[in-house]
Amino acid sequence: MNTNSSPADSLLHKLAAALHVLINHNTPEWLRTSQAQAYLSCSRSVINKLRESKILPYYNLGGMVYFNREEIDRIIEDSKVDRSNAIAD
Repeated sequence: MNTNSSPADSLLHKLAAALHVLINHNTPEWLRTSQAQAYLSCSRSVINKLRESKILPYYNLGGMVYFNREEIDRIIEDSKVDRSNAIAD
């Protein structure tokens, strides 16, 4: 497999990054479960497991569950794996 990036790969990466910015910009601050699923591209069961294990904070208002988008983003950022100390293959 060729590890060099083609101009098409570079363009695709730039388009994906731009789409991510647009999604974040158009995503409401408070998400319902289905919106959190779409935002994280995962199933409802994954959202529920993250919520039940207290990894994903949530708010319950009148029986409705809400997630804060900024908290979700922060959790993802805080979960970054530092690859600088990884052993080279």
